[in-house]
Amino acid sequence: MVNKKIRLSTGAQPRFFYGYIVVGVSFIILAMMCGTYFSFGVFLNPLLAEFGWTRALTSGAFSLSFILLGLFGIASGKLNDRFGPRKVITVCGVLIGAGYILMSQVGSAWQFYLFYGTLISMGMSGGFVPLTSTVARWFARRKGMMTGITVSGLGMGTL
Repeated sequence: MVNKKIRLSTGAQPRFFYGYIVVGVSFIILAMMCGTYFSFGVFLNPLLAEFGWTRALTSGAFSLSFILLGLFGIASGKLNDRFGPRKVITVCGVLIGAGYILMSQVGSAWQFYLFYGTLISMGMSGGFVPLTSTVARWFARRKGMMTGITVSGLGMGTL
């Protein structure tokens, strides 16, 4: 009790809590990841026109990607616990970037399924789980609010 009074009487300002930076960066990462991933519908008609594929064939890549995203999400949670969020998110960011770069070279449907359906979904799996669990670890009192702000990056990126 005495120590608290001494510290308050010096007039020292409380330090900025680094957890708020973690929330902001997590928000931006989710906005960027989900903004590119969930804008698939914008590119559906140009893909159909460019390659002459059917809607079912083209949409199948997104369906495969979404299914694998859920499966790889389980693995990303285990990897996050083992190696930490920094490494998992970095590797997944590289996978997403490589997937989109390789998408620019697609010439056939199997490449589209491989790059978008598999590679990009592997990268996307390391976004949500590591970021939200990391934010939740930083906060004790306002955990729900900070996690909600982080997850709102999904909607903001899609917007």
